[in-house]
Amino acid sequence: MKLQKYQNQAVMPVVDGQAVELSQVMPVISAQLERSLGFWEKLFPSETSLEIQQSHLARLKIYNEHLEKSLDADCRARYASLEHTLRDHILKGLAAMSAERQLFFQEQQKMLISSLNILASGFISEMTESLTKIREIPDPIIRQSEEQRIYAHINRFNRSENRLLDEFLSLLDIQFAGSPRKK
Repeated sequence: MKLQKYQNQAVMPVVDGQAVELSQVMPVISAQLERSLGFWEKLFPSETSLEIQQSHLARLKIYNEHLEKSLDADCRARYASLEHTLRDHILKGLAAMSAERQLFFQEQQKMLISSLNILASGFISEMTESLTKIREIPDPIIRQSEEQRIYAHINRFNRSENRLLDEFLSLLDIQFAGSPRKK
């Protein structure tokens, strides 16, 4: 196994010419370090051992930063997709000024809820997979911080989904009742 720097300057382990996720190789690295250290060196680590441990922590930090950036990008893309879906439904609804307008908006509301449910189920399955991967991280502090970040993403997603649906329903109320929906 060797380490390779990529364009973004992240150090990633490479096995047989393939980049491997850090969480997959960290148990192996930890086990090799434990076997290589003697009893006294475990109690009084040498400068080299401390440097290795610091390097190990630096790699974990880089991996966590990469994971955070990718999760943030994924959530932003999903939020943008939800907003785009909502805008499309609203524009289609406002363009329809006929006698069947009320039926049209009801159908659009059902389609929007269905679209949101599909997006939400995909998001939830991805977050579940992310949580499963995070629970395999050996360091409990990092694992806990990553779990908290995932739960924060889920809460933001749910708030955005509810806000978008409330805005859509508020527009429907204005169209048919003349006053916005009370929260």
